[in-house]
Amino acid sequence: MWNESFSATRPKLKRDSLGAIQVTAMTDIPLIDYANLDEHTRQRLAAVIATHTSLERALNWGRTQRPPLAVEAILTQDEYTHDVLIPFENRYLVYDTT
Repeated sequence: MWNESFSATRPKLKRDSLGAIQVTAMTDIPLIDYANLDEHTRQRLAAVIATHTSLERALNWGRTQRPPLAVEAILTQDEYTHDVLIPFENRYLVYDTT
């Protein structure tokens, strides 16, 4: 279930002094809660994944956990989109990648 309190941060268009568009990258990744987590768990997981702005960052974070967390499965959605599943505390963090 989408929780509106965790809305996606879209790139913001800014212009430099010459009028050229500068793009600011995403700063937070939203938690989309399909598991109906309790509020404490949802807040904790949202804080964990907020900085996972790339799959590389998510994998680097996983390696720092004890025991280390690694990709358990990659599910192909179509020729360009894959879901990357990382087990975490008796559930999965699923990263949609393109």
